Amino acid sequence: MKEFLTARARRILLSDKTRLPDGFAEAVRRDVERVLSQYMTLCAGVEVSLDVDEGGLYRVEIKTAAEAIVPCRGADWEKRPEA
Repeated sequence: MKEFLTARARRILLSDKTRLPDGFAEAVRRDVERVLSQYMTLCAGVEVSLDVDEGGLYRVEIKTAAEAIVPCRGADWEKRPEA
């Protein structure tokens, strides 16, 4: 019985965690699109999906396509750490 209650409590907590505030996913999508467009020419819309795994971690998937990388601009580019 204890295991059942523990599992049920975990499901309830994860369920609560998956309820994102209204507009949250759209705000993330817009921000990601804005940032990516500074580095590349996007040729498709940006799709963002947010989910919570069994361990309670947020899983974020971002999908888009780009035609080209934007040429380096300014001093900020030189400050970027190498991959």
